[in-house]
Parts: sequence; structure tokens; C-alpha cells
Amino acid sequence: MKKVIKRIFLGVFALVIFALGAGIIPSYYSLEVSDYEFENEKIQESVKLVQLSDIHNAEFGKENQRLLKKLKECEPDLIFITGDLINSDENEISPMLDLVKKVTGDCTNLFSLGNHEIEYEKRTGIDLTEKLEKAGQRC
Repeated sequence: MKKVIKRIFLGVFALVIFALGAGIIPSYYSLEVSDYEFENEKIQESVKLVQLSDIHNAEFGKENQRLLKKLKECEPDLIFITGDLINSDENEISPMLDLVKKVTGDCTNLFSLGNHEIEYEKRTGIDLTEKLEKAGQRC
């Protein structure tokens, strides 16, 4: 009887772990666009803003082509890149730099470092703001 209960418990535990993994893993590779409209009497014309955040060194398609396509489809006037494009414990930051170089040409971009970029700078001594500005970002 104890073996049956133990097997049932292990089966349920494995199922829960699988369900959590099945929900979390795809979220690392999915893109989500949310549209919001705001009105303000001080703003006379329409402005389309895009916020890009929390990529954590993931790539959406080869060389981020899916992400770049999605950004282009949004037709933004301004892109806010609000940090956490890398993980603080990463050594490889070229996917982030390649991405921001490709995003730079289409419209005005403003980049702010997230906690992962700041922790990366502290850990490595590398000035990411300097690298991002060389890649065409305004920080």
C-alpha cells in the first residue's frame, strides 16, 4: 500500500513539474504585443511608442529576425529599451549588441540599463553604456 501511495505521489509531483516547465519554457521564446491608447491635451499629434524589455539574452529567430519583424510591424516613432536584455551572469553580450544595432536605424531609441546590466557591469568592469552608445543607442 505504501508503494502505491509513493508512486502516486511521485507521479503527481512529476506531472506538476512538467506542467510548470511546459508553461515557463515556451514563455522564453514567445513575443507579446500589448496595445494601449492614452490621451493628453498637451500632446497634439499621435505618437507610437514601443517598450522592449526583459529579453535576457534570448533570441527570437535567427539573429532576432522574428523580434525585428514584430518591431517593424508596430511602426514606432520611439522605442524605449528598458533593460534586462542580458542576464547578469552571462559572459556573452553580442546578441544584445547586435540587436540594438539593428533596432537603431528605424527610429529614435532610448536605452536604460536594467538591474542585470548594472550587475554585469559590476561583475566584469565593462562599461555597457559606452558599448551601447557605440552601437547607436541614446542612454
